[in-house]
Amino acid sequence: MAKVIDLIFKVKIARMILNLKEKEMNISSLARASGCTYVYATKILHELEHGGVIELHKDRKFQIAKLTENGMVIASHIDDIFRRSEPPKDISVKQEVKQD
Repeated sequence: MAKVIDLIFKVKIARMILNLKEKEMNISSLARASGCTYVYATKILHELEHGGVIELHKDRKFQIAKLTENGMVIASHIDDIFRRSEPPKDISVKQEVKQD
């Protein structure tokens, strides 16, 4: 079984964690929103549950994933890493105005 730290920095897994930061989701919806298959999402979510990052519970016929307190901290750090790794969106080039 992979360590949680090894799982987090895979983009699809990071997306799953970030999607769960917004709200709890069933596995099918989470897989679709994260761009991965249901089978892959199920496998990873069970490993994240074992690592204490998420909790899974049954709601009628669906398994619902929810971040734990530790998972919320991890999600915040991932969000910060993603934001810091993207170039700023509003880069404006300042031109010097020559004054005579």
